[in-house]
Amino acid sequence: MILLFLSCFFGEPESISFELKLNKKSFSCSEAVEGWTLTDFRFFVSNILINGNAASLVADNLWQTNRVALLDFEDGTGSCSNGDSKINTHIKISKHIKTGDVLEFDIGVPFDQNHANPVKANGPLRNMSMHWSWRTGYKFIRFGAKNLEGESLNVHLGSTGCVGEMTDVEHCIYPNRAKVKLNVVDPQKAILIHMDRFLFAPRDLADLKWGCMSERDDVGCEPVFKALGLGKDQDGVTQKEVFLQ
Repeated sequence: MILLFLSCFFGEPESISFELKLNKKSFSCSEAVEGWTLTDFRFFVSNILINGNAASLVADNLWQTNRVALLDFEDGTGSCSNGDSKINTHIKISKHIKTGDVLEFDIGVPFDQNHANPVKANGPLRNMSMHWSWRTGYKFIRFGAKNLEGESLNVHLGSTGCVGEMTDVEHCIYPNRAKVKLNVVDPQKAILIHMDRFLFAPRDLADLKWGCMSERDDVGCEPVFKALGLGKDQDGVTQKEVFLQ
């Protein structure tokens, strides 16, 4: 079973930072951990709430608008040679956070922006490598890793079953926006993203569909959807064991 675990820690009062870990070790493009190296990890964050109250993002015209932010951990080195050197490991919000606060956010892009013309978009939504034209929207999560045996894992999460053409989508059968809810433990520390919950989950390495492209009938997507609360009969809220303190 694949699980994505985020430990609940935070950075500066107006900033929420993130760190990648693999089996409690720093995970990056440049050094193998447990035989794995990162090839890509990016995801969108939106709809941020602090204690139930909306918190706008602080727009910088590069990584975030006042509604959407992009986290980017691939730095163009090592196994991420297809990327570039620009990274972003934090988001800036309009409200202070403190111990005891409840932080909520969506992993994804809001419906109206997800299906708008990306050429006319601002900030991170102009990043065409995160756009999924044949899905008429964006990849909410783009994750890749490879091991020393040459086996690769790739996960692209986005809305599927969308009815209509780009800029005129009526609805999507599977929005696939995961909702996260965390209790703030220490506002001075980063959220730890434990990637081993992806990589060390039981899998059949001979399965040619090793990964997930957001297809409902893709066996590789089942554990991803379940972990993020997006599986059958789930309400889109991440399971409690996915995001831990």
